[in-house]
Amino acid sequence: MEYAEGGTLADKIHMTKFKKQKFSTDVILSWISQAILGVMLMHSKNILHRDLKSLNLFLTKDGILKIGDFGISKQLDAMSDLALTNVGTPYYMAPEVCKGEPYGEKADIWAIGCILYELASLRKPFDADSIQGVFNKMINKPPDMMSEELDMDVRMLITAMLDKDPVKRPSIWDLSYMPCINDRINKFVKEQKC
Repeated sequence: MEYAEGGTLADKIHMTKFKKQKFSTDVILSWISQAILGVMLMHSKNILHRDLKSLNLFLTKDGILKIGDFGISKQLDAMSDLALTNVGTPYYMAPEVCKGEPYGEKADIWAIGCILYELASLRKPFDADSIQGVFNKMINKPPDMMSEELDMDVRMLITAMLDKDPVKRPSIWDLSYMPCINDRINKFVKEQKC
């Protein structure tokens, strides 16, 4: 296993919040683009991660993002298949998972949306005093208010990925073609080839 000297995104979020700073839009979209690229590879092999969260996204000393903790991931026969087991970290679980409904790749998209929100706002999109309260908000309420200062691309991505209806949520492939993501994926791939 590779050692991630840069720590986790959760570490970066905590430190940035502690210093009362913010991440630049470019840094946020760069990390999310790398996460999307990693999830694209998983989904192309019919693998659901099922526990994507800022604590499971690691950074190398060069700032390259690595996805970790595949302990509860699941390989499906096809991406159109659905999983049934209610697993994951509550703050990042999609509404369909919270409700005990069958779920698929779009549950990973929801989790990436939660991570994006967390990077942009330095807080979780759905917070409450209890896990049941978090689930209730995820199922029935919009995410906590986003700052008007957030970049429009970031706001649009968060809104799309945190759509409560998994059918309306973009696929990992849809996300990869969005210009703000596609440009950064292409740049990242080009830099890795050098």
